[in-house]
Amino acid sequence: MRRTIQGLTSASLIDTKIAGNVFKSSARGTSGGVNIDKGVNTTFAGNDVIGNLFGIRFAQESINNTIVGNHVIGNPSAILVFVSSIGTNILSNVTRRFKYVGIVVADSEQANAKVLGNDISGSNVGMFVSNIKGGSVTGNRVHNTCAGVLFAADLPGPVGNFEVKGKHCQEQ
Repeated sequence: MRRTIQGLTSASLIDTKIAGNVFKSSARGTSGGVNIDKGVNTTFAGNDVIGNLFGIRFAQESINNTIVGNHVIGNPSAILVFVSSIGTNILSNVTRRFKYVGIVVADSEQANAKVLGNDISGSNVGMFVSNIKGGSVTGNRVHNTCAGVLFAADLPGPVGNFEVKGKHCQEQ
């Protein structure tokens, strides 16, 4: 049986695996989700994140983390990785019915982020890549969004050295 947890907030996780849980707010969209600052070598795998204030968020110098095989449904934003986060792998996740953005990778000078094989639908923007250098977006399915995949740059710097291939964008 999977455990239901209202939310997870941590200032630091090192060499940790979080797997097989249900993160669900008791009052839809008012709290909960997963909020990790300075995660290092953390794997977040096979979880359901449903109806929370936010989905999955890794920030503030998080390094070498993997977000894999999760279902992120009905949160304002699904998966956010930003602010000097390096070496993040976002793999084979399903995001549905989020208000703003499915996957955000932003604000990391040397990100080396890999976004691979995700299924994203039901939002304003499927994927947003901003102010980041280094990484790849490969084999993702983005559908039923207003804007599929959006690359943007503003101060402090541009998007660069980012490979995009094999993505499938479809509007219905």
